[in-house]
Amino acid sequence: MAVLESVKSVTLTAGGAIGQYEVVEILSANAGEVTSVATAGNDGVGVALEAAAADGDKINVAVITGGGKCKAKAGAAVAAGVNLTTDASGRVVTAAVGNAVIGKSLSAAGAAGEILTMLFDKKANVV
Repeated sequence: MAVLESVKSVTLTAGGAIGQYEVVEILSANAGEVTSVATAGNDGVGVALEAAAADGDKINVAVITGGGKCKAKAGAAVAAGVNLTTDASGRVVTAAVGNAVIGKSLSAAGAAGEILTMLFDKKANVV
């Protein structure tokens, strides 16, 4: 069962539509706004705890560097216990060589779109 436990969260402004439990990053063009991570293998600042329908919406974001357990949306099938990174849609996937690691999966996801539980554990890129 996916849970939220011991995470630090902050309220941020969405720079566009964001799905619930997608990994978000800071927009370089609009300081302080976040959007779903758009580059596969990239890291982010956190996971959107609620959806944003449009630019300017305020959302709560679980901060990756804050540690703890959080729900996340899978971008593909993911086994439990693997290092996680992001796909180009802000969803978590199994990390490969060269990818930034944002955490470990505590539960599995059978397909894209399923919600899994992850442990935030931001590390250097997978070698």
